[in-house]
Amino acid sequence: MKECIIILGMHRSGTSVLAGLVSILGYYTGCDLMKPTQDNPKGYYEHQQIFLLNETILREQKTRWDDDNFMATDISQTDYQRYVLAAKTVIESELKYVNKIIIKDPRISLLFPIWEQALIELGIQIKTLFIYRNPLEVAYSLKQRDGMPLEKGLMLWSHYFFQAECYNRKYSSAIIKYHDDFTSIRHFINKLGALLNVNVTDTQINAAKEFYSPSLKHHHLGASNMSNDVPDYLRTLAKHIETKKLNKTLIYQLKTRFKHDKSYYLHNEKKLHDIITEYKQSTTELNQALAASKNKLTTTKEQLNHTEQELSHTKQKLSDTKRQLGDTEKKNKKDTQQ
Repeated sequence: MKECIIILGMHRSGTSVLAGLVSILGYYTGCDLMKPTQDNPKGYYEHQQIFLLNETILREQKTRWDDDNFMATDISQTDYQRYVLAAKTVIESELKYVNKIIIKDPRISLLFPIWEQALIELGIQIKTLFIYRNPLEVAYSLKQRDGMPLEKGLMLWSHYFFQAECYNRKYSSAIIKYHDDFTSIRHFINKLGALLNVNVTDTQINAAKEFYSPSLKHHHLGASNMSNDVPDYLRTLAKHIETKKLNKTLIYQLKTRFKHDKSYYLHNEKKLHDIITEYKQSTTELNQALAASKNKLTTTKEQLNHTEQELSHTKQKLSDTKRQLGDTEKKNKKDTQQ
């Protein structure tokens, strides 16, 4: 039976590293991959067509990857079925001829049900790997890369975590911890092999050691280093994940508290949104006033052109009249002399 590993996790959480290590164990990501960048010099291990479809879905739903409110349940049934069909087409056209595949894109933490349904309808077995990285590390990384405010980054991390954890729970209870699990790459690659039922070889261990670069991890923070300025639910969540004491009941409680704390952040976002809206409105009014001035100037210019034409016409009439008067005067002189 065909098998697909779906990588779940927030942006900047190590999903690319995890996908790269899974590929070393014999899982195929496809050939049309996103190219490495300065942010991810080892590569994203992210199929371009999967990324483009996810971007299309979010765009059609009038949202983006950094929307901390969007959920797959917001999608209408008609759109949902259309997206499932599109996902099946991508999987069939790009990954049809291999038995072990990887689907990786952090956006799948929001869009998981679509890809899950596509894989089920194609008869492909699903396994999930859910990676955790300290929320402050992620928030600082997003601030450095995108200029995202830390509060926004923490809120976004929380939204992704609670969505991904819910989806992951159906297939696995394991959470891979970026900081702890990647400390010993030999230990982790063997752990990964056990999770995926793969017999790991020395060649694969050496390849994993060569692939993973701890130096690429620029932020090193633990739950104990999170100050009281970080919402309590988030400090509690990080602490319980890092001490392996997380359970379903606690997750539900923390998710409820997150929704409460989120209202505070949303209030700040609303104030920012109001400022932006006011600025846009002022800009619109200025543009309208400028357009009106331009129209008035155009009208005045047209009036001046018309006046110039009338003056030119009058001048020509005066010239003609003067010439006629001259001719008449000459004729009268001639008649008098006779």
